[in-house]
Amino acid sequence: MEDSFTVAEDADLLSGRIANHLAAVGLRPNQTQNGIEVRAGSDTLFRLLGTLLGFRRFPVGLEVVVRSDEEGTRVISSAYDRLGWYVTKKLFWGEDNLNGRLTDLLNEVRTAAGQPMLSQRTAAFNPTHADDMVSRFMKPVDSIWRLILACVLVFAASFGLSLVAIWLLPAGEVIGNILRGIAAVISALLILAYAGRQTSSSPGKPQKSIR
Repeated sequence: MEDSFTVAEDADLLSGRIANHLAAVGLRPNQTQNGIEVRAGSDTLFRLLGTLLGFRRFPVGLEVVVRSDEEGTRVISSAYDRLGWYVTKKLFWGEDNLNGRLTDLLNEVRTAAGQPMLSQRTAAFNPTHADDMVSRFMKPVDSIWRLILACVLVFAASFGLSLVAIWLLPAGEVIGNILRGIAAVISALLILAYAGRQTSSSPGKPQKSIR
């Protein structure tokens, strides 16, 4: 999600004021060669605890570039989430909350520069290559029974390989534990992907795009 505006003010002074304002509202701005950079929230904690943390702790980033041009000082802000790749192509726990959080970040920059606030915008959601791989992998799992079968096969394969490792290798027991742990993780991801796909494919109210 991006925003830009031009003001008649010294670029260095404005950049310093924006950084000070971001720090005052609890963010941790870092000055870089390209401008101001903010990283907030934890991807790991949010994936584990979800909305229990509150959306103020959502893992987001903000980049602000302040530069002089012929018209004055140009401020270009870019706010984005830091969740990495998604299991599904829809944030089933609330895209509105994400859009609101990103819009708030852009508005903090506008507040520091004395500019009018933005109404809530809609972030562009661009699935990564990993999303497409997960979607292709999940395509045959189109029912709860196939999901159960897939999980059983994963665990059966892991236990079979564990027995072979225990029988043939000195450290076979350790390797067996690792294989069973990997099977548990794969099964959990399958369940999450299936649940997320079912949620994203269910009919809902169409959302109005705000530009």
